[in-house]
Amino acid sequence: MPIRSASTPVQALAIPVGIAAFLLVLAGCSAPASTGGPEEPTDDAPATACEVGHWTLDVADFESQVVPFLEGNGIPVVDYALSGSGQLDIAEDGFIDGVVTLNSTGTIDPGGVPPTPFDVTSSYTFSGNWAVGDDPGTLDLSNWAQVADPGVPVDEYGVIPSFFDFTDIPSVSSECTADSLRLQGPDAPFSALWHRS
Repeated sequence: MPIRSASTPVQALAIPVGIAAFLLVLAGCSAPASTGGPEEPTDDAPATACEVGHWTLDVADFESQVVPFLEGNGIPVVDYALSGSGQLDIAEDGFIDGVVTLNSTGTIDPGGVPPTPFDVTSSYTFSGNWAVGDDPGTLDLSNWAQVADPGVPVDEYGVIPSFFDFTDIPSVSSECTADSLRLQGPDAPFSALWHRS
């Protein structure tokens, strides 16, 4: 079977440089774009795995995690809002890819200086190989590739953290039911909830 590849752009959460740097240090869930790509699928991803299917991102759930995290860590952001959509495909042959479009808006208001509004969007394509993990409730990942979409302008802050980038992360937690799937990288403060569609 030939190597599969993905060509669909993925748009991921991007926020101002001060907040982004803070999140990247704590989360450890964003990494430099990979130039690799998925390899030949293996037999470790059986068709009976719960994760196999087409999934839609729960953007509201993701936003509900970001807001208290920012507030709890003293990040002076007000009127924060996250909008967009996301799709994820996990195939029985061991291939995984998806597309996420997210727009982040809000205002940095530290007090004492004029507040700074932001409205940023970024774009990524991601894909890789997966297998059922040896540990219960995990997925093993490999050959993860995430490349910025050149068709989307770089945000004015010059920082585009992605909470869907699993480059160099060999395994993620997976809570899967008949209707929902929650994925989270090791020690990451955010998880992504998906609904089967």
